[in-house]
Amino acid sequence: MRLLLTLTLLGCSLSIFAQTASLRGQLQDPEQAAVVFANVALYRSADSTLAKVETSDEAGVFRMQNLPNGEYYLIATYVGLPDLRQD
Repeated sequence: MRLLLTLTLLGCSLSIFAQTASLRGQLQDPEQAAVVFANVALYRSADSTLAKVETSDEAGVFRMQNLPNGEYYLIATYVGLPDLRQD
């Protein structure tokens, strides 16, 4: 059986004054269990440069703050589960 890693974006907020963004999400496996200590990498869409890397916590939650405005894609990786790409 093929396992899928599900990404649930809980919120994305933009600060107008500082011109930075924040991203928060939660990683869950197909059984809705938290995917703990997964690597979450954010890349700039324009040139695929790495913008930020975080690790999910005990609840599968990750947070990225002070992101410059722009377009990004996210790749979450965890041993034993397929990589997840979210544009």
